[in-house]
Amino acid sequence: MWGTTEITASKNHSSNKKSLFFLLLYVVLVIFFIQVHPYVPYDGDDWGLSSRMRLAFPKWHAHNPIKVFPEELFPVAGYLAAYVVNPILHDYVFSITVVTAFLYSGFIIFYIYMFSGLLDYWFRLKSYENVFITLLFFVFHFIVLKGRDGSSEYLFRSITLTCVYHYAIPAYLNFALAFYLWRKVQLYSERKIGICECSIFFLGLYLALFSNIQHSIIMTSFLGSLIISKYGKDLLYPIQWKNIILQNRFISCTILVWIISLIFEANGENAATLGHTIQILQIKKTIDIFIHAVKLNQIFLIVSIFTLIMGFGYLYKEKLVKKTTEEGKNLVKILKISITAFLLTLIYLILIEAKAIPWYISRGDVLISMLGWILVVICAFMGYVLKKNSRIFMIAPIVALIVLCEAMNPRSQYKEATTNYVLPKTAYALDNDFLNQIIEADQAGENEMILYVPIGNKKDNWPHPFYMGYNISSKLFNEGIISKRIKIKIQPDIRLNQKYHIAIPKY
Repeated sequence: MWGTTEITASKNHSSNKKSLFFLLLYVVLVIFFIQVHPYVPYDGDDWGLSSRMRLAFPKWHAHNPIKVFPEELFPVAGYLAAYVVNPILHDYVFSITVVTAFLYSGFIIFYIYMFSGLLDYWFRLKSYENVFITLLFFVFHFIVLKGRDGSSEYLFRSITLTCVYHYAIPAYLNFALAFYLWRKVQLYSERKIGICECSIFFLGLYLALFSNIQHSIIMTSFLGSLIISKYGKDLLYPIQWKNIILQNRFISCTILVWIISLIFEANGENAATLGHTIQILQIKKTIDIFIHAVKLNQIFLIVSIFTLIMGFGYLYKEKLVKKTTEEGKNLVKILKISITAFLLTLIYLILIEAKAIPWYISRGDVLISMLGWILVVICAFMGYVLKKNSRIFMIAPIVALIVLCEAMNPRSQYKEATTNYVLPKTAYALDNDFLNQIIEADQAGENEMILYVPIGNKKDNWPHPFYMGYNISSKLFNEGIISKRIKIKIQPDIRLNQKYHIAIPKY
C-alpha cells in the first residue's frame, strides 16, 4: 500500500514538473511574439481577412473555398482583441498583437506537448529525459535554418499577421493531431475511443483538413505513410485496393475528404487567379528555391549527425545479437513513416508551389510541413539512444546550452513578420496614424473620408491597396472602434513614406 502511494506521488510530482516546463515554454513564446518579434497588422490582407467571418463549411467557387479554420479564427481573434483585451490595455493595435501571441503560442505548445506524449509512447523515458528532448525539439525550430550572417528564417515565423492564421496555426494543428493519432489510430479503427474524445478529435480533424491545402498534407501524408508502411508492395496491385480500403475505413475516409477539399480549392477564385500550368521550368524553379532555402545550421547538423550515428550503431548491435528491443522496432517504424511523410509532402508542395507561387516554398510557415518530419526523426533517435544508454544524459546540459546559445546568438537576426520586413514599431506607428485619421472622421460625423497611406507598388499600391478602405472601415465598425461604416478612399502620400521611413517598392 505504501509502495503504491509512493509511486503515485512520484508520478504526480513528475507530471507537475512537466506542466511547469510547458508553462515556461508558453510564457517564453508569448514574450517572444509580443516583445521580440511581434505580429502587427500592416498590409491590406491583415485588415481585410480579419474583417469578415465566413460560414463554417466549404463553399464551392468561393475565393478560398476550404479555408474554414483560418477564416473563422482570424475574425474571432479580432473580436477578442477589441472587446476583451482593448478595454484593459486601451491600445487597439497592441491588443491584436497580444491576442495573436497568446493564441499562436497556445497552438505551438499544443504541438510540442503532443510530441512529448509520443516520446513517452515510443520509449517510456524518464521524465527529465523527455523534457530534455522536448526542449531540443522546441529550440530546433529556431536554429535549423539559422545562418552565419544576415537575417535568418525560423520555422515558427510567418511572413505577416494574416499568415499566422492562414499558414502557421493550421500547420501546427495538423501536426499536433497527427502526433495524437499516431498513438490512437488503431483504437479509432477498432472504435474503442470514447464518444466525447472522439467528437473533440473529429472537430479538430475537420478544422485541420479545411484549413489550408499546403498544410492539410501533413495529416494526409502521415496517414498515407501508415498505409504504405503496413501494406508495402501490395499497393502496387489494384486487386488489393478494395481490401486495403475496407480494412482501413477511418484512414480511407479521411483521405477521401482531403481529396474533396482539393477539388473544392482547385475550383475557387484564388486558384484561378494564381495561375501557372505545372511546367517543367516552374518545377525546376521551385526545387532550386527549396534547395537554396534549406541550408541547415551547423550546430543542428553536428548534433543530428552525432545522434544518428549513435542510434544506427545501437540498432546494428541489436541486429547482430538478433534481439531487437521494442524501442528498436519503434524507431524503425518512426523512421519509415516520417521519411515517407517527408517525401510525400515534399513532392506535393513542389507541385503546388510550381502551380501557385514558387518562392512560397522558402517560407518558414511552409517549410515546417516537411522539416517537421525531419525534427521528429532526429529527436526520436535521441530518445532511443537515451533508452539504450542513460549515462549519455550526462552531456545533456552541455548540448542544451550549446543549442540554446545558438538560438539566442544575435549574429544572424531572425526575420521580421511584416510585408517587406518593415519594423514592427513602424507598422504599429502607421496603424495608429490610420486609426487617428478614421476616428477623427467618425467623431466629426463624416460619412466619407480620404485615408492617407504610404505609396506602394505600381499595380494596386500594395501593401496598402486601393481596395483596403472598405475592409478597414468594416473591421473597425464590427469591433466597436467607430460608430458607423465610413466610405474610405485610399490616397497614397509620399509624406507618409518619408515620415515612417518606408521605402517605395520598385515593382
